[in-house]
Amino acid sequence: MTSPASAAPTLTPPMPSPGRLLAAQISYQARLLASGRAITIGIGLPVILLIASHGTHTRTSAGNAAGYAAFGLTLTAWNTYGVRLVAAREAGVLKRWRATPLPRWCYFVARIAATVVVAVVAGAVTVAAGVLLFHTHLTTTGALGALVAFVLGAFAWAAIATA
Repeated sequence: MTSPASAAPTLTPPMPSPGRLLAAQISYQARLLASGRAITIGIGLPVILLIASHGTHTRTSAGNAAGYAAFGLTLTAWNTYGVRLVAAREAGVLKRWRATPLPRWCYFVARIAATVVVAVVAGAVTVAAGVLLFHTHLTTTGALGALVAFVLGAFAWAAIATA
């Protein structure tokens, strides 16, 4: 007869692959970032300012639309990300996170990647508003160039906010 203490030890399941961990963390961080406040500030405010500044005009230049798109991207990547990181530190989330098996690089890369996704959406929505509402001319090459600039800019602002 065996006692319960001598029963076979329970095996802990293996850690998921780093790619799976990163994908899950990006998804989680994007859901947190896509709150009402972040959407309103990063996406709504630049579109509202674009519309308000061009109230009766039927056309706007690509430079104006790009300026408002960069404004929305910066608001999302710098303010929202930086504020959330400071709030997490103040609330003790970062201390509790260190006690988990999630690697440090995975946590911060996921936060930055989620911020880049939401910031690029903010910039793209503003450019789309300029194209749809004010007939701004945008070529395919210009759209791809803007996408690259949005990704690099959002990554840079989020990385700076981390520092």
